[in-house]
Amino acid sequence: ASSAAASASSSAAAMTMSGGLRADSRQQVYSEDVVTYADPATAAEWDGGEGYGAIGLVSKVAGQSDDEEDDESEYETDEEKEPLPDDHAKVCWLGAEERVETEPNAELRVLDRAFLHGDIVARASDALGQTGNVTAVNVDVDLQFADGSAHTRVYGVSTKRLTHVRHFRPGHYAIHDNWVGRIEEVSDDIVVRFEDGTECVVKDADPERLIPSEPSSLFPDEEQCPYFPGLVVHASTAVLRAAKWTRGSYRGGRGAGVVAEVVPGEITVDWLAGSGHGGDAPPTTLPASALWPLTYYAHTCWQLGDRAIVDDSAPEQVYKEEEETVAAARRQRNSAAGDVADNAEEEEEEE
Repeated sequence: ASSAAASASSSAAAMTMSGGLRADSRQQVYSEDVVTYADPATAAEWDGGEGYGAIGLVSKVAGQSDDEEDDESEYETDEEKEPLPDDHAKVCWLGAEERVETEPNAELRVLDRAFLHGDIVARASDALGQTGNVTAVNVDVDLQFADGSAHTRVYGVSTKRLTHVRHFRPGHYAIHDNWVGRIEEVSDDIVVRFEDGTECVVKDADPERLIPSEPSSLFPDEEQCPYFPGLVVHASTAVLRAAKWTRGSYRGGRGAGVVAEVVPGEITVDWLAGSGHGGDAPPTTLPASALWPLTYYAHTCWQLGDRAIVDDSAPEQVYKEEEETVAAARRQRNSAAGDVADNAEEEEEEE
């Protein structure tokens, strides 16, 4: 579930993403909505024995713009690219087996809707009324741990306690010295552990050479790393022979192993701007150790089915650190305001 704070502003009208111009948007279904079946009996039927009913993520809605469809086109078959019927949505249902269905909007119930900083929003009951901009987002999630047991499910965990498998993600931003840039490509070095305790590192791994046994997300895309700790992977003899062995040595007969760690390798960055005294931009490709990812908004970038690494620190400590950061910024702002006021008083005395 996500909560958002908004600052109000005036607007003549608001155009919804998938429902057109409507006065009441509560019945609309939008891309990236988390949904279930409106009929409890149908939701229970698709529960699969996991205890939380049918839960899915909307990947596409009728009337979605061409630009948004282009973003997903490389992952779709020709059949999947066909336009959806009016008032229908394509839903990727969470579960042990992949299930993607085109569902009538009227048969779906929205459980959660994603908001990002800067989004223009209005009340669901009055989509043509006053609008505002989202200024803060907090997200809580329910976690299912990797062993698949219902007894290891945890509810209401703040995403500020979670870490993405990839610290550097395409489309996000990073800093090198006094330059900031947008990440274009990321290479992943995968540490693979075998049953006999040996380990190797497969440099710049890709799913064609180091084959994952299951997808890493409901929506595979360039942001998502195809690997995560605990994933079973398969590789050919040639790939394993070329890998760097950090524990033990290569020996034939090993076809499958488990991902022990995902290490960022080389990062390709489009440098946007630099501060200071000018100079040439950094090299386009740098090792991850030379970059600093900008992760202030990382806690908002989660969706249903994502893999996460859980921070062991207590929630109180996470919030305490955030409060201290905000308090420090407030003290700095107040100090600057005090300096301005002092300068103004000095000018008045001189006059």
